[in-house]
Amino acid sequence: MKELNPIINIEEKEFIQIFKLNDLSPSAKKNAIENYRDLFHKYGYEIRDSLRYFFSEMLKEHGLPDEDIRWSLSYSQGDGMAFYGNIEFEKLLSAHPELKESLPNCMKLLEIYNYQRLTRDKDTPVRTIEHLCYMSIFKSNHFYDHERSMGLSIDVYESDIECYLDELNEQIKGSFMPDDEVNLTDWEFKHVEGNKWTIENETHVWEVTIATIDGDEIAQYEDEGTNIPDSVKKVFNEKTNTKSFHRYYPGIYLSASMIEKEIMEFEKVLLKMFVNISSELESGGYKIYESMDSDEAMTERIMELDIRFDIAGDIIPTKC
Repeated sequence: MKELNPIINIEEKEFIQIFKLNDLSPSAKKNAIENYRDLFHKYGYEIRDSLRYFFSEMLKEHGLPDEDIRWSLSYSQGDGMAFYGNIEFEKLLSAHPELKESLPNCMKLLEIYNYQRLTRDKDTPVRTIEHLCYMSIFKSNHFYDHERSMGLSIDVYESDIECYLDELNEQIKGSFMPDDEVNLTDWEFKHVEGNKWTIENETHVWEVTIATIDGDEIAQYEDEGTNIPDSVKKVFNEKTNTKSFHRYYPGIYLSASMIEKEIMEFEKVLLKMFVNISSELESGGYKIYESMDSDEAMTERIMELDIRFDIAGDIIPTKC
């Protein structure tokens, strides 16, 4: 019988040296950090979550919406950050009280209106600027998100403002006497100087200013708790060639059109502020990104996770 030669199976085994980061050569260490950085950006969310938290907290400090925050911080065209959503005016004005200086007519209306309401009923709810208008920040282009991509949608509640003004006048106008009891000979119209007049009777003196309002010459008087009878107003209008009479409040005349115009012009103030805040947050975002993306930060994470590498600095997968 022919003798068979035995078949010998030789199993070849490959041995790979495993290194910790600090055991690698300088070039391999650099490669190791880059390899980990690639994985960190591909699968990790730490930078994204840190930026989201930073932007959200800063926007809250500014009294601005943080529900929809978008950004790109990649050192390329279109980089920046933007925020969108409904504006809550009480939060915004609380964070930036200087904005009230751009809304003097709105503030005056609310001050007087709420004072009169609270005088009658201290438990009555006060009106705020959110009862005068609604604003929301929207994306104004279809491309990038940055400081110039934010627009404002504005809805002025003009009919409500008219109602507030009418109610205010009814609350404070008082009553001097019925027109049918007015004796016009008891009233005097005196020209003081320029556009200043007085209307006087035996017990009261009203200071009247003639001003051009919306293109018409209007007689304005400051309320003293008692109203000038309509028949006296009519005679004064004829004497001074004015169109009508309006009550005004110390240093200011209020009308729905003036308040609407003021709110619409406020858009420019807000958009300028949004640009500044967006630029400020973009700069802060870059600092966070650069700090978390630095070689030092990557090295610290590699050491914490005890990641191992081959001699060239490639990551060696570990079994879970």
